[in-house]
Amino acid sequence: MMQLIITALKAEAMPIIDYYKLEKGMSKFYPYFRGEGLEIICCGVGGKNLKKIIADYFKNGNNDVNQIINIGIAGCSIKSHNIGESFLVNKVFDETSNCIYDINPPSDLLIPFQQITTVSKVKDDGGIEIKGLVDMEAHFICSVFNQFILRNRLFIYKIISDHMDLKVNKLSFRNIYDLIHQNISKIDRMLDTIKN
Repeated sequence: MMQLIITALKAEAMPIIDYYKLEKGMSKFYPYFRGEGLEIICCGVGGKNLKKIIADYFKNGNNDVNQIINIGIAGCSIKSHNIGESFLVNKVFDETSNCIYDINPPSDLLIPFQQITTVSKVKDDGGIEIKGLVDMEAHFICSVFNQFILRNRLFIYKIISDHMDLKVNKLSFRNIYDLIHQNISKIDRMLDTIKN
């Protein structure tokens, strides 16, 4: 069984690459790493490059992917969750469209569920008007991998990185790496559970 992890940022991918000792894949125009039953690609923030990178990935014979897992950071309002908390996404909204994706992650993972809204620009107003989490790619991933949703093969795992206050609290590569690294045992348990 092949699991494909999609991250936006290399800082989100590196703790996973380090933990599983993944090796750099063949030369690509995007970061690509692989190991036994697990591959990871970094698509950049937002949906701009996502479709092009995904098309290239599958064009090169990677058709044995059974599960798609988006792992990354997300913002939320200051009153809703603490930095470092993690969630499986069960509903994906888009701030510019009425299209909503319902994802049915298994409840036996013991990871709380949360909804997410994909935005086109960084939110730095404290997120008062948005319920749940905020990111810049989940909705794009759902639109590209809709068939995986229908077969319960798409998972979105988000870790709270900010309270939509990035004007004040900038996120460095190290901050993001550490947030993912602090959740690596949960990520490992989740990946192992969903593939069985």
